[in-house]
Amino acid sequence: MLRLSRNDIEDIAASVLCDYAMQTSATERIPVNIEDFALKYLGLHVQYRPLSNDGSVLGLTAYRDVQVNLTYTDRSVVVSVSEDSIWLDDILRHKRRGRFTIAHECGHQIIARVDECRTGVSFRKAIEPGKLYSPRELKSANDWCEWQANALGAALLMPRMEIHKRLRGFRPVKFTAYGSRFAPIEYRRIKDLAYNFNVSMTAMILRLKELEYIDCKPESEYYDPRDIFCEGA
Repeated sequence: MLRLSRNDIEDIAASVLCDYAMQTSATERIPVNIEDFALKYLGLHVQYRPLSNDGSVLGLTAYRDVQVNLTYTDRSVVVSVSEDSIWLDDILRHKRRGRFTIAHECGHQIIARVDECRTGVSFRKAIEPGKLYSPRELKSANDWCEWQANALGAALLMPRMEIHKRLRGFRPVKFTAYGSRFAPIEYRRIKDLAYNFNVSMTAMILRLKELEYIDCKPESEYYDPRDIFCEGA
């Protein structure tokens, strides 16, 4: 199984986004049009349908034609998922979280293709013809694969160099989180970043922490009388 470091993932994201930009006529790289990237660069087809009743299955991707068992509160349904497709739950339609889920599934596909280039073993052979899979089995039973796909998805939507460019010239360069709180001016800057990249505040804050743009201090050290909290969107 391919194990990538965070630097490996950042390099892969930068490489594929640069290649994608060279192949398209888009003048703006941010926010990344992740559905267009999935379709035109990776050759993946995105569709929406109910995948679960409780939000336990938000997305899945298939490397080859496969049968998947979807379990709902009152029934189980076997569906055919075609090769090189991404399925998203209906609740994600037109939502920012849907963008991240697409990026996550693209991450699985990219990592599988990188693994094939390095090993010479087709990633499509990992799926057994005729076998019935659960959504969890189709993704991978290995949490390391999920971490890598999450990290790569974040790097695709919030490219490291684009974050750097937008923070260049700001003083102080780093934000300070006091527990879950930020000073008002810093909160607004992070909110603007989240808006520009079309991601949630939660996703942007996590990304800034990964890139070491946030210093974390105890909430007891917070001194601004205006209580501005970090909030998800």
